Amino acid sequence: MRQASRQCVIYIAVFSAVLLHLPSQSALAAEAPPADAVVLRPQMLFDPVFGKNAYSVLTPEKWKMQGEVLRTPGLPTPEFDISVADPVQHTAWREFPRILFVDGVREHQISQFPNQRAWIERQWAEGTITPMGLEVRKQPASPREYVQKVLVPRFVPEVANATDVNVVSEVDLPDFAKAHTDNDPFHRPARSSRFRITYTTPTGPVEREFVSTLIFDTDTDKAPRQQSGARPAPPPTGIWIAEVTTCRAPKGRLDAMMPLFATIESSLKVQLPWYNTECQVAEMYLKQQREIEAEILGDQAGAIAKRAKIFHEMAQKASDQVSEHIRDNFANQQKAKAENQEQFMHYINGTASFTDPNDGSKLTLSNSYKYQYISNQGDIFQTDEPTLNPPVDPKTSWRQLEKSSR
Repeated sequence: MRQASRQCVIYIAVFSAVLLHLPSQSALAAEAPPADAVVLRPQMLFDPVFGKNAYSVLTPEKWKMQGEVLRTPGLPTPEFDISVADPVQHTAWREFPRILFVDGVREHQISQFPNQRAWIERQWAEGTITPMGLEVRKQPASPREYVQKVLVPRFVPEVANATDVNVVSEVDLPDFAKAHTDNDPFHRPARSSRFRITYTTPTGPVEREFVSTLIFDTDTDKAPRQQSGARPAPPPTGIWIAEVTTCRAPKGRLDAMMPLFATIESSLKVQLPWYNTECQVAEMYLKQQREIEAEILGDQAGAIAKRAKIFHEMAQKASDQVSEHIRDNFANQQKAKAENQEQFMHYINGTASFTDPNDGSKLTLSNSYKYQYISNQGDIFQTDEPTLNPPVDPKTSWRQLEKSSR
């Protein structure tokens, strides 16, 4: 964990998005930042249950960081809701909690117990939480539909209360979704989209952008086989997960703010000591889950209070020593996050990664051309014309660049 006296201070040139790392706060005092730069410092999201800092995020000076570690009854692992905002300029970035849903559980139960239909419809109504901590919710038709129909009414009253919301752009993000699938331990399929809306608030017109990803259980669309003459098979159930980030700014300023928002998002990091405790607590908690679920059905308020106490006691028992398994999981998690963030930065900046055939290294180039070539001297040639060839030179050979798989 970094101490306050050792916090790194970072300058970000807003227009060039170039990062300059400064050695200490004393250096900052000695040399004021340039006029077109903003100072960012890491701020911590504290988990009062574990008594440790859970996440860090770079926050521009004079901006406010707010967040909360959230624990859903029935789930062994917590999620977080974190935002960074400038209340003066009315600009903000936010990552919403990662929510787990289940679809089809109500229909499945009704098919098995048709005489109890009314009770089942009340017990498993949309938005209820199962004993396993999953929210009952129909799968949306698209990532944007999830945001508009589920997330906004729950988390973004500013948009929910606006009367002039207009979708001005939307684009699917297949490469971003593929990065999620590739880095998912179960390689579950995903869909991602990025869309922008405009609306009016009491402080004036606003632009807001959402990046929404839906991750689907691989068996969601696989109905069980039905044998001839047998009772009709119950409808399948499937788990799906929603991940969403958003950023907003006064109308006309969002594009200029995007590099800064992307930098804030890419800086979000889980803290290893907290992650170590969380892994151990989750393992211990799963052993007691049956008992806790029974108490939820009998006395939900008392069970939730006891769960918080159990989490705290488990955190006290957890070892500060990080096992090799936990360290490897932590490293893989950070690697996956970096790859996903790299793909998102490509969308923001209109770039893509290509593999240099000369040495296997990765190149970041503009993605606005269909064909890219590199010479044995390292020169780059880009064109949209399939018949246009690079300049011919006896000492120079050209090879076409291919997009990197990562």
